[in-house]
Amino acid sequence: MAANPQMNSSSHSGSAAAIALQLSERMQNLASRGEWDEVETIAAELEAAVMSVDESERRPVLLALQHSTAAVETEAHAARNTVGGKISELRRGQAAKKVYELS
Repeated sequence: MAANPQMNSSSHSGSAAAIALQLSERMQNLASRGEWDEVETIAAELEAAVMSVDESERRPVLLALQHSTAAVETEAHAARNTVGGKISELRRGQAAKKVYELS
């Protein structure tokens, strides 16, 4: 009895969708911990997983991923603001040190 190719394609797409959703959740967890190098790696894997979902099923997967990627984006903005604040503090400290040394 031969396997139904349409069923295999659908199950592959379903597994690709599940993989994409798992990767998205993992990326969100990594972002919340500030592990940005790993987030970048997962983002590339996520893109590949989404592209392996059948076109007819891709839109619902992308809609499901919107929330997770928005959360990652929020984490990235917060991290950027934190780093920017720390850089500003360092610059003020360096300027104060120079003034103190000149006194």
